Parts: sequence; structure tokens; C-alpha cells
Amino acid sequence: MPGAYGELALPRWAWWAVMVVNVAITGFFVFGAFYPAGSAHWTAAFAALACGWLALTIHLYIQVIHRPRGRRDVMSIEPSRQAPALVLTASRRLTAWMTITASVWALALATFAVIADGGWGAFWAVCAGFAALGVASQALALKPRSVRLTSAGIEAVTNGASAAVAWDDIQVMTWQQVREGLMGIRVTPRSGAASWHAKPHRPWSRRDRRFLEIDLMPLDVDPLLVAHALFAYWKDPAARHELDSGTIPRRFTDPTTATVDSHGRHIVIPSHTYRFEAMDAREGTLPTA
Repeated sequence: MPGAYGELALPRWAWWAVMVVNVAITGFFVFGAFYPAGSAHWTAAFAALACGWLALTIHLYIQVIHRPRGRRDVMSIEPSRQAPALVLTASRRLTAWMTITASVWALALATFAVIADGGWGAFWAVCAGFAALGVASQALALKPRSVRLTSAGIEAVTNGASAAVAWDDIQVMTWQQVREGLMGIRVTPRSGAASWHAKPHRPWSRRDRRFLEIDLMPLDVDPLLVAHALFAYWKDPAARHELDSGTIPRRFTDPTTATVDSHGRHIVIPSHTYRFEAMDAREGTLPTA
């Protein structure tokens, strides 16, 4: 299952074509930097563009082309006196590369500011300043990420915040676009819920104080299986006892088990913006095997 919202715009083969075009553009900038020999300013400008475009190309691959492979080593059981917890350890790959990409472009824009004359130099300097703010914002989110599930509730450290809420205190759970252009789960707690705790990684962020957004792709587990599991535990209290077993529930590895709750009823994920790759006539559901 694709994890990026951008995949809605084009089929997968078209994104590979975009990758090829971006590589060609990067090559053009490299060619412009070193041949034919020109002024030092042109060489610096083309070299900066080549580095920036290469960073964007790699970022495109990580965000859109790369797919999680369902690694079992990112799932573990955390023992506890109260109840065991299933911990899904997320990768910081995307956030780290976004920080690198922003840094490369900040340096590229700073290069333009140095070599440009007059008002253009000031313009590129302002752009470089905004890019530097983007670097700082992404750096604040470079924290170890994880999703911790127990029969009582959910705790998560995501790109936006560290938050926790009890299953019974969740008012709405939706599958939609979240941060970084990814598809994920937005958890909205009930107003005044005692179990709701949130600490945004960016102090100025208001959205992270109101709900929890879990981007599924960095978990390196099939995003569709995780989405079905979260909806099952929210809607079906009996299914939560799977998390007390001390073992990884089958619904995180077996598509057949993932699509039904503890009573054998089909789990429906409302979706108005995205259709699964292998799906029957019902919106937002997978056919059972």
C-alpha cells in the first residue's frame, strides 16, 4: 500500500518517469557546472542547483517510491507490571532526509545570494533565511519515533508530538493526509478527556495539541495492516485483549486476520481521498481471503 498522498496524482509508473526526468535535470546542472568552462559564479550556481536537485530527487524516492517491507524487527513486546505493550519503532529516514534537503537548499540559496548583484542578492538571502527556518523546524522533529499500544490506550512519538490517549477517550479516528505529504491516522480525543496528553515537538504548533497524527509509512510495517489494527482496537474493545497476550498479534502480519475484528466482522476504514490497490467494491476495505 502506498503511503504518500502524492501518489494519488499519478500512477506508480509515472512517478518512476518523474524520477528519470529529475536525474536528467541533475545531470544537466552538473554538465553546466563543469563544461564548458565558464566563470566561477556560473560554476557555483550550477553546482548549487545540481546538489539541490539531487537532494529533491532522493527525497522523492524516499517519500513516494519507497514502500515499507513489513519488517518484523521493528515490532517488539515491552513487558510491564500493569500490562504488556506492543511497540512499533518508526524510522526517522524521511524526517532526516527532509532536514538534509532543506539544508542543501539553504546553502544553495545562500550561494545565489553571494554571487547575485543588487536586489537579487537580497532576495536570495531572504529565501535562504526561510530555508534555514525550515531546517530548524525539521531538526526539532528528529526524535526517536514509536507507537506504543496497550489494551488501555495508545502512546506515540511522531513527527509532530509525543501524545497518549485511552481507546475509550478517542472521539474520532480518520485516515487522511497528515504531515510530510503522507497518508496516516489522525486520532482526535474527546473534549476534556483525562487520558489525553500531548507535548508538541514544535512549541508554536497548535494542531499537535488538538489531535495525534500517526504517519504510517515510517513504521516500516505494512501501513494498511497497521491502519486496520488501530481501527479494530478503537471500535472493538474485545480485540484489545490481543495486546495483553505478550506476543505480536497476527493482525500485524496476516492480511486475513487484519481485516476482521474479534467477532469476525469486516473492518471498514472510511476513505474519501484514496483507494487501496487491492480492494473490493466497498470504499476503503480490503477483500478477505
